Amino acid sequence: PGMDGTPMSQPIDCKNGLVESLEAVVERRRKRGLLRTLYLPAENSIDFCSNDYLGVARSSEFETCVTNAYENVKKQENGIVSSLGSTGSRLLTGNS
Repeated sequence: PGMDGTPMSQPIDCKNGLVESLEAVVERRRKRGLLRTLYLPAENSIDFCSNDYLGVARSSEFETCVTNAYENVKKQENGIVSSLGSTGSRLLTGNS
């Protein structure tokens, strides 16, 4: 199957006509209703699909606590700290 899940009538030509080939794929997806759309959630709404459904990522108090804790761990580990945290995918609910 092609990139949009439909049988390919012709292969994508990566050297000539790549843009046209990709536009055709997008148009087939649009016709089948398979295009994804990103949207902004309503202000003051609760997004339970987000990793931040409690809203702590925007909390200045939480930021201060995390920063202080990070600095304490950094001192204890001689300045070496592995990465912290993770993020969600925009594909779940868009821009959140």
